[in-house]
Amino acid sequence: MKNLIVVLLLLGILNINCCYAKTVKVKSGTPIDFVMTKSVSSEDAVEGEKIPISVDDDVIIDGIKVFKKGDKGFLYISEVDDNAFWGRGGKIIIDRGKVFDTAGQEHRIEFIKQYAGKDVTWAPVVASLGLATIILFPLGLFGFVKGKSAKIRMNVPLECNTLDDFTFSEKL
Repeated sequence: MKNLIVVLLLLGILNINCCYAKTVKVKSGTPIDFVMTKSVSSEDAVEGEKIPISVDDDVIIDGIKVFKKGDKGFLYISEVDDNAFWGRGGKIIIDRGKVFDTAGQEHRIEFIKQYAGKDVTWAPVVASLGLATIILFPLGLFGFVKGKSAKIRMNVPLECNTLDDFTFSEKL
């Protein structure tokens, strides 16, 4: 009878240790490497649009995988300017986003970046030169000369940071 009780207690202890979910405290500012999974251009981007991202490298804290490669998320476009008259290039500003951990919980991330298209500088210079510009002036004035669009390329490694502290429990 003693052996049976000892065996049951040992099995109970082993069962508790096997099924106990480990937790870890994740601090704000924890870096996360990611890539954008969609190309975006200032020609068709819209303020408030979500750009999908994918975690590019595992984030392991105290031996627990909080974010794994391939976890999804998104970034918000906060401002868009299309390329315009006088050779002005386009602009896209990205401000913050969210990423999902291995348990599927959503977390706010900080990522602020401005992408700018190239300006065509000769249009305003030529337009301001005088008589020699009688023919070229309308080109710049009426939009025949525009700057380049701002483009966000996919699969370029980038880094963001978590905005909030949180406690993570690994999935069993």
